[in-house]
Parts: sequence; structure tokens; C-alpha cells
Amino acid sequence: MRKNHYRFSALMVLLACLLVAGTSFAKKIDDRGPGKGPRRTAARPSTEYRVHDVGNFWSAVSNFGNYGEPNELLPSGEWPGGSGVYYIWEGRLWVGALVGGEPLVSHADYGNYELDPTDGSTYYFGTGPKSIQDGLSHFDDLNSDIGGHTPIGLKFHQRSLAWSLNEYDDFIIFLMEVENVSGGDLNNVMVSYVFDNDVGAHYDPDQPAIDDLVDFDGWAPEGENPYKYDWVDPLDLDDNGITGYDYWGWPVADPNNPFWDVSSPYSPMAGE
Repeated sequence: MRKNHYRFSALMVLLACLLVAGTSFAKKIDDRGPGKGPRRTAARPSTEYRVHDVGNFWSAVSNFGNYGEPNELLPSGEWPGGSGVYYIWEGRLWVGALVGGEPLVSHADYGNYELDPTDGSTYYFGTGPKSIQDGLSHFDDLNSDIGGHTPIGLKFHQRSLAWSLNEYDDFIIFLMEVENVSGGDLNNVMVSYVFDNDVGAHYDPDQPAIDDLVDFDGWAPEGENPYKYDWVDPLDLDDNGITGYDYWGWPVADPNNPFWDVSSPYSPMAGE
């Protein structure tokens, strides 16, 4: 990155969220860690979320490169808006570059957040000037106090745009300006959004992914027990030959599963 500024735009739409929901992107409930709360570092504003809800696609957007927040029951890729059906567990911004030949990466990932609101910045959220509902935030990767993190030297200026007009109400547009403040050249810069998608209702604030259509599509071969099947991400936790997740996203091989009753026709062991 020999220029000091680099601009790109992204369109967050329902279809794009579904396309990225492959097996390699779906992280299990136990690995996601506790819910996120506001954090504040010295001289920096607090992290916070604002909710785009003017159109038909609702979603929380943060001022630290994070998108969606089901732990706090904020809309997380909710479509249609108000339905309570979410399509995003968590999205985040990832960026990498070669600095002096060494690869460095800054990211926001399952509680290991390396991006913070920029010192002295504010998070604007309101009507206009570019859309019916604008968001404008500024964050960076300059916090060297984060364990295991070496800053690349980047600032991010993010604008999010949403509309309520017909044909323009099913998406949120992001305009991102990445500023090199490292004082040197950055090579092979890569900027990307990464999404872990869950599809389902958000009834359980502690485990909002428990009813997750990403993990089970409801289909099983005729005559077979559907509770044993998960074609997306099969697991056999105790090596007993039973794999997969049930309709509720719970591992069928977990004895804590409330359907772990071999006498019940709904048990994962039924028919064994």
C-alpha cells in the first residue's frame, strides 16, 4: 500500500450472507466465547453498536469492525425486519499486509478484537447526508497493548448506508476508507469481510445459534432417524458412531441433549 488511502465498498445483503455460510465459516457455539460488552481503552471512545432498521434488512453495526450482535438481542442480519429471524451470528473486518517482509494481520474475531474506536472520534448515526439512515465511524489497529497483536498501522473510516425505499430496502451498503498511518510502505494488502452465518430465531440470548438451519436442513434418508444427520458439519463427539446435530443445533452425541432418552421415539438413539 504505497498510497496513504485506499477506498472500497461492500454490499451486505441477505443473499451474500447465505453464500458465505459454508462449513469452514461456521464456528460452533462452544468456541464463540462470552457475549461482548462495551470496552474502553485509555483515551478512546467506548465500543458500541448502532442498529440499521430503516429498511427491510436490519442489523447491528459497530464502531470496531464488528457486524451483528445476537448476544445482546440486537438485530443480526434480521430479514424481514421485525421477524426475529437472523442470518448472521457475527461478521467482522479482517486485514493483512506484508510489513518489511513479515505478514501481519489485524482482525475482530470471537472476542479477540484488535480494532478499537479511534482516539477522539465519534460514532455518527442519523438521517443523511448520503442515505435515509447513515452511520459513520472511525477505528484503527494501533492498540499495541493487545496481547499477541502487532499493529499494521491502519485507520478505518466506515460509512454505512440504508434506505426504506422500495427496491432499496433489502441491503446495507458500506463505504470503507483504509488509511495507512504506519509511516512506511505496506505491501500485498488484503482487506476482507468474514461472516459466520446462523439462520434461525434468536429466542435464547445465551445460545442464539441453537436453532440453526446452517447446521441441519431437515432432510434425512427415508426410514432413517433425522436427528442423527447433519450434512453440513458432522461430528462424533464420543466415538460411538452417532454424528451430527439435531433440529435445534444441539450435538446429538452430547449426553446433555434433552432428547438423550433412548426410550423416546425422538431420541438420537431411536432405532438403535
